[in-house]
Amino acid sequence: MKGPRSLKELLKRFHPGRTQAGSRISDDRDRTNDTAFASVSAAWETSVGANVAARSRPLKLRAGVLTVLTASSAWSDQLTLLAPRMLQALHAACPNAPLKRMRFTVASGRSTALLEGVRLRSRAPSPPMPAPASHSERAPAAAVPQEDLSALVSRLSALQSQLDTYRDEEGWRTCGRCGKRFEADMTSAALCGPCAEAGRSAQESLIERTLMQAPWLSAHELARSVQEASEQTVERVRRRLRSRWETELDSAKRRLRRNAITPADRVMAWGYVMLVARLPQGAAGPAVVENVLGREWSHALLRDSQSDAGEARRLQREKHRQ
Repeated sequence: MKGPRSLKELLKRFHPGRTQAGSRISDDRDRTNDTAFASVSAAWETSVGANVAARSRPLKLRAGVLTVLTASSAWSDQLTLLAPRMLQALHAACPNAPLKRMRFTVASGRSTALLEGVRLRSRAPSPPMPAPASHSERAPAAAVPQEDLSALVSRLSALQSQLDTYRDEEGWRTCGRCGKRFEADMTSAALCGPCAEAGRSAQESLIERTLMQAPWLSAHELARSVQEASEQTVERVRRRLRSRWETELDSAKRRLRRNAITPADRVMAWGYVMLVARLPQGAAGPAVVENVLGREWSHALLRDSQSDAGEARRLQREKHRQ
């Protein structure tokens, strides 16, 4: 077993020449990489553009591979597609840099702070907000002479008259409700677009309320009762109401299976039957209800009706006995 060696023996085995040469080669390589990375970092924004530079930053250059930090994985994917063009621009700006390819990685941890610093520096600083002036510092508003206001109103009135005359000559129409002029089209509309749309909405709302109260009415009967309503409009509102009730019926199916439907569910279900069958509730028998809603709904609705009728007959009998 060898014991401790003396310092003299260790110094004999030490060869400083080879180590210093290797160190010099390594130092030269590191200085070359550092210089190339510094030039790439300086030319980064001008080469890739301000938008890309705000969301990315060169991290290191090793063995010809430039590692770039990005703000997110989406940016990494996008810049991977743009890497050939970015390499070409960096070679033009830094011809001595040994760039071969680029690798993109999402910033995390402390590197996120570096990237945020680049993004924040790219933003222009906002000017400070001035402090509000106190009541004593505010200058009094200059009074506008009455003659200036009158002249301004006169000029505006003259311009409006000229504009109205021009529109009349071009064939513009005057709205029968609001009185504003609107550009004529191929139809002979008496109302402007906003007024016509407001009228249609009000008319459809009235038709829908009428259908909810009497769903069995036909389109012809509703068109006669609602002013200026066409049968096409009535059918459109009927289809919309039917679609909404079908959605509500689908939501009530769970309660139907648990035998826990609410009074609102019953009212809506009967309204749907009358809307589809075009019959009032008294004329809609079991076959009609089952054909429209199915057996489960038919049993639930008619069972309630039969129990209500039985309760009414019982009360009537008790009244006669008294």
